[in-house]
Amino acid sequence: MMQAQPISPWICTKWETSILIFLKHRTWKTWTRISNGIPKSILSFVHVLRKTPSKKGLLYAGTDNGLYVSFNDGKDWMLLRNNLPPAPIYWLTIQENFDDLVVATYGRGYYIMDDISFLREYAAAAQQPSYVFNIRKAYRFRGSRGNKTDAPSLNSGS
Repeated sequence: MMQAQPISPWICTKWETSILIFLKHRTWKTWTRISNGIPKSILSFVHVLRKTPSKKGLLYAGTDNGLYVSFNDGKDWMLLRNNLPPAPIYWLTIQENFDDLVVATYGRGYYIMDDISFLREYAAAAQQPSYVFNIRKAYRFRGSRGNKTDAPSLNSGS
């Protein structure tokens, strides 16, 4: 699996129900606040922050109330639901072969968001009045039937 790269160093802190995420610059002398768009709530504490290695500026933040995505290095965030319940997100990784985002939650298991290539294209698509997204390759798997059916089976050799 291709790991979504951790952003380091970063820090998340709570201050009067405000969630503040800070990112340290390369000079190691200044910090920048990158939490604009994540709602101010006691449930917005950030557990994990990841960046996509294949797209510059695409970040993911797992909070106590969901998953957020940023297309501009954390300047703005938006909630990424995609049938994901408002559960605490504790870990994120990207599956390399099928380009899926694997999300680990606390108490609910894990979720796999199929084909997140549209997220890489979203920033460019938002600037245009109309846009056609690319689709990924489709795979057809040939199923086999059991030995006790009337149809030919791959298992029985007939």
